[in-house]
Amino acid sequence: EEDKKSGYGKYYWADGRKFSGWWSESKQSGIGKYVGQDEKEMHGLWEKGRRLTWFDENQVKAIVEGKFDYRKLYQMQESKELPIPESKFEPPNEFEADLNAVLHEFEICPYSQQAPQ
Repeated sequence: EEDKKSGYGKYYWADGRKFSGWWSESKQSGIGKYVGQDEKEMHGLWEKGRRLTWFDENQVKAIVEGKFDYRKLYQMQESKELPIPESKFEPPNEFEADLNAVLHEFEICPYSQQAPQ
């Protein structure tokens, strides 16, 4: 909408960090997975591009199982009304197929397959 990221997406920084998770109005908004330069994977909650918290293993498991409503951690009411995605920390089923179709249409080599520069 209005050329702003919304829904599930991935972002790669030039220094090797990665984020995969939920976006709203082109900002990280919702649960996501962050991988640092050291390849350490962490799960957290973002609101309007700002990380609110990291989740421990037990919290991640509870979120995946639908036993922990992380929306109560949001600070803004509009964020508390965002839907809870069924796919949690993983991409929705159709995400990879849709991404590959776009990459093919624009003849873009996926990030993971690009040659080092």
